Amino acid sequence: GSTSHRAQWRFDSIECQYDLDAGENLSMALIDSGIDIAHPDLKKCRMETIDLLEDSQKHDLKHGTAMAGVISAIPGSDNGLIGIVPGIFLYDIIVVGEDGTCSNELLAHAIAVATEKEVDVINISIGTTTDSPALKEAINIALSKDIIVVAATSNAGIEEVIYPAAYDGVVKVLPVNKEGKYLY
Repeated sequence: GSTSHRAQWRFDSIECQYDLDAGENLSMALIDSGIDIAHPDLKKCRMETIDLLEDSQKHDLKHGTAMAGVISAIPGSDNGLIGIVPGIFLYDIIVVGEDGTCSNELLAHAIAVATEKEVDVINISIGTTTDSPALKEAINIALSKDIIVVAATSNAGIEEVIYPAAYDGVVKVLPVNKEGKYLY
């Protein structure tokens, strides 16, 4: 559970100290591919799963699990990892299936669900190059309720900021490596 762990470099990169109680009064919607709740470093995390995929769609929990670990992992062993805000309550909102895609309409619906849960933060690691009135409206409603919306700009090798990160008021996340270099 130490920040000297080989994969804990993010604490140094954001000049952050970890605290097991960090986030205990906060909630976040993680809109992604789903979380493997059996993962040893996520078993102690507080969360609720909301699956918005159709029954026929297969799940691929890899990306959502990795994001949940960065955010809220609580070490399950001496080799485990710790998240930046391990005490936070996570709403695991599943919108990305095995094919790696999510429609703008489904993403807008997921943001509306998160807004109804009155979360403090909405984290979105997916996006599109196409603007969408429904997506923009869902973001604006969340922002009007003082919800912090964090969204990935892109890590697909394009410098263009994707939606919903491109909307005003959204905190944009750029992909960087250990050296702080952008991954474009």
